[in-house]
Amino acid sequence: MRIKFLDLFSGIGGFSLGFIGAGVKFSYHAYSEIDPYASNIYKRRFPYAEGLGNIKSIQPDNLPEIDIITFGSPCQDISISGRRGGLRANRSSLFFEALRIIEAKRPKNFIFENVKGLFSSNEGQDFDIVLRSIADIGYDGQWQLLNTRLVCGLPQHRERIYFVGHIRGKPIPQVFPISGDVPKTNIILKQIGTIGDDSEATRVYDPRGVSRTIKYGGGMGAKTGLYMIDNKIRRLTPTEVEKVQGFPVGHTDGYSDAQRYKCLGNAVSVPVVEKIARRLIKGE
Repeated sequence: MRIKFLDLFSGIGGFSLGFIGAGVKFSYHAYSEIDPYASNIYKRRFPYAEGLGNIKSIQPDNLPEIDIITFGSPCQDISISGRRGGLRANRSSLFFEALRIIEAKRPKNFIFENVKGLFSSNEGQDFDIVLRSIADIGYDGQWQLLNTRLVCGLPQHRERIYFVGHIRGKPIPQVFPISGDVPKTNIILKQIGTIGDDSEATRVYDPRGVSRTIKYGGGMGAKTGLYMIDNKIRRLTPTEVEKVQGFPVGHTDGYSDAQRYKCLGNAVSVPVVEKIARRLIKGE
């Protein structure tokens, strides 16, 4: 199947890889990203895709008809670990820039990804804003909180909300619920020690379980956690993080470890997107 695809806040292309893994081809492929490192990785991996730059500068009238839009607007102000400023805060307000384009282009579907904290941010008011805003532009939707480990067996305890929007009045494919073959009891994240103070960045975990959520920033072990591997305490390498996130090995090659960690920590887990795409496009 061929679709016209627009990838907003595209990062390093996790959504695109998920759709490609589901057997989807693009007759038109465009992306919007302002981080220079992520944008360069995206351009290198998808050289045929049209780079649109900053989402705020996108003029929908200049775009062709679009079938599917994907986006995961910046979540720092919603995340449990962030300041919890909410959707009206500066960075997370970019959510409304995505809705501006969706309202103008009227894609058949869109997929929105964000952190678990969106459910509870501002005592649940932010998720209410999301639902009302989507309804106001003529879309209905379905959503689920998905754990990367449970959905596709990757060794990472990563919970993210995935919301699939549909034009109101059109046939609605049943995407959710999605379940995996990995039982919940298999999630093991056992702390076995610390280095220094007992902060998140200094805790050492048992590598026989799963990694904790890969993040985009922080020092020492804050991005990946610390693990006792081959009698050495270390964080995961960028290549290991690529595997944990479901990206091809080497996808982020060519940049410093710090930039690779950041790009991978901001990314969606590719196999999770692939499962959603298969349900949405093929009804599998």
